[in-house]
Amino acid sequence: MVADLAYGGNAKVDNLDKMFRDMRHQILVISDDDIIAPPDYLRRLAAELQQPGIGVVTCPYRARPGATLASRMEALGIAGEFFGGALVARKMEGLRFAMGATIAVPKEQIVEMGGFPILSNYLADDYEIGARLAKLGYRNVMSAMVVDTQLPSDTWRSMIAHQFRWMRAQAISRPGGHVGLGFTYGCIWSLAVLAWHVPWWPWVVAWAAARCAACWWVGVRTLDDPVVRRWWWLAPVREFLTASLWLASLFRRTVVWRGERFRTASGRMVRVDRG
Repeated sequence: MVADLAYGGNAKVDNLDKMFRDMRHQILVISDDDIIAPPDYLRRLAAELQQPGIGVVTCPYRARPGATLASRMEALGIAGEFFGGALVARKMEGLRFAMGATIAVPKEQIVEMGGFPILSNYLADDYEIGARLAKLGYRNVMSAMVVDTQLPSDTWRSMIAHQFRWMRAQAISRPGGHVGLGFTYGCIWSLAVLAWHVPWWPWVVAWAAARCAACWWVGVRTLDDPVVRRWWWLAPVREFLTASLWLASLFRRTVVWRGERFRTASGRMVRVDRG
C-alpha cells in the first residue's frame, strides 16, 4: 500500500490516487501486477497515444496458467471466450471500456474525468476509466500489442471465486448486456434441445463444433495463445462453467476480493460487516 488517503471500498483506487498526485510526467500507464510485457512496451503505448482524440490505449492479453487444471481452464476462458466478446463489442459499438492488463492514458484525461476518487466504490475501476472517457467523447483503442498475465496455480474453489468476481463486475458495469449474455450461451440452448427432443442431438454437436472453432479463431489466430492451441477442444466444457457463473451472478450479490467480502449493488461495492 502507498495510499495516504482512503476514499471507499476499492483500495487499489486509493493507491492510484496517491501515485497520480505524485507523478511528474504526462502519460500514465496502469497495469495489473501479474502482467508480463515486451521490452518496447512503454514506447509502443506512447506512440499509440499520439493519435488525436484518444482516451485510453488498452492491451489485449492472454494467460500463462499455473500448474493446475483449474488454472488452465481460466486461461482458456480468457483467450477463448472473453476476448471473443470484447472484439464483438468493439465492432458493434466501439471500445467503450478499458482492461486492467494495460491502461495508458494522458494525465489531463484523468483530471477531466474527475480523478481517481470518483472510482473508489466501483469494483471494475478499469472498465469505468474507459467508459467515462468514452462518454466525454474520447476514442478508446485496443493496442496491436498483446501482453501476458501470469495466473497462479489455483484450486477450483479459488478459480471459481475469481471468475465469479469478474462476472459480477460485468453485471454491475453493463447490466442490460449482462442479462442478454444468456442468449449467447449455446450450451443452455443445447440442453434445452436435448430436453425437448433427443433426436435433435446433431444440433448440439454442431454447436460444440462451432464453439471450438470460435475459440481457436480468437485464441490462436488473433492472440497466438499456446494454451488455446493445446486445449481448444475443452471450449464447450468451459462454456458450461461460464454459463453457470452467469446464472449465479443474476442472484448472488456478494464477492470476495483481496480477502474481504463486498456486496455489489447499483454499480458499486459496499464492504460486508463480518460481525
